Amino acid sequence: MTTHLAGAGSRLSVLLYGQDLFFASYLLSTIMRYLARRPELLVDGFADDDLRDMVRRRRYGVVSNGIRVLLAPFLPLPAIAMYTTVAICFILQPLFFRRIIVRSLKKQAQ
Repeated sequence: MTTHLAGAGSRLSVLLYGQDLFFASYLLSTIMRYLARRPELLVDGFADDDLRDMVRRRRYGVVSNGIRVLLAPFLPLPAIAMYTTVAICFILQPLFFRRIIVRSLKKQAQ
């Protein structure tokens, strides 16, 4: 993809990359929604409210990624920057969720 950022196929390559990122994040969000509906599959002590909060936060990332995919054919270089931002946010999100999980487990232990 990096060889096609300035060439004739730049718009298509950026669009395809964005679609790939969108579908991957959508599928992960679908798994999280399924877990929110099936609490018996969760780790013992993990609160349903915390999982629903994570699903809600993740939904914003998926929707914003979908909007970026729609913008990709018109603005390929800014779309790459936005895709990178979303990918970094999706990588950092579990670190913030770990804090939520620890808080949930402490709350349930009390």
